[in-house]
Amino acid sequence: NKESKYFVETKTPTAGLKRWQDAEVDPGRAVISKGSIIVADDGEIIDGRHRAAAAIARGEDAISAWVPLTR
Repeated sequence: NKESKYFVETKTPTAGLKRWQDAEVDPGRAVISKGSIIVADDGEIIDGRHRAAAAIARGEDAISAWVPLTR
């Protein structure tokens, strides 16, 4: 896992993610090379909705994500 001052990079279950199914989200527009998505503590995707939608379409049950660090 990678860690910054406020976020930690970890595998996050796709089942708890929010906003990847919004109408404007197209899994075909995902740019996987952008890396991990960014997720708020309530599961809302801050950045990476297309990447999350593509992972879910591929049947993945977890995705690499930066999530808020809790100590």
